[in-house]
Amino acid sequence: MHPATPCPVRPAHDGDPGSSRPAPSPGTPAGLAPLGPPECHGGPRGLLGPDAVRQRAVREYDALRGAWEDLVAVHPPARPLGESVARHEAGPDGCPSARAKEEHLLQPPVQAVARRAVAGDPHFGRAFLTTDPVACFARDHAAAREVALRTAMAGHALLTLDGRRRDGGGEGYGEWADGRLEHLDPEAVVVDVLCHR
Repeated sequence: MHPATPCPVRPAHDGDPGSSRPAPSPGTPAGLAPLGPPECHGGPRGLLGPDAVRQRAVREYDALRGAWEDLVAVHPPARPLGESVARHEAGPDGCPSARAKEEHLLQPPVQAVARRAVAGDPHFGRAFLTTDPVACFARDHAAAREVALRTAMAGHALLTLDGRRRDGGGEGYGEWADGRLEHLDPEAVVVDVLCHR
């Protein structure tokens, strides 16, 4: 889970003091009821709602994919960065990859995504400023949707209670991580942590 997308709490556990909830925003009136289902950033595994997190991840991916398809429908086709770099490296003049990157970034769909990311578009976050959107959306929709589903709870890496860390992205990560989380004791505390290396 990412702190921007907290985990729903099972309805029977709403208000449980064991859940880790974000502090209210400055200026929020005291006693103001939160909108939507109760959410947290961690707590005992038994009170978290992983199915709701998975369903939300798939809905968000579908919305993102739909936004991309709407965007590219009004622009000429674009090439992924890797294809541009390979084309330049294979050229007779041995064009540097910096020129290929520049050409890639100047493509209208890539520019449109960057503008939206800077403007705070809800679909294209700032991560798209350093990610190749053309390559990202070249993946099969169903396969990418399945990755969103499998990694919804475990996120990009999982640190187990015995101190082992496994990074996501590898074959079988989602199933392994979901299995680890599913078989934890209901009282074991699961916490989402945002960290940078």
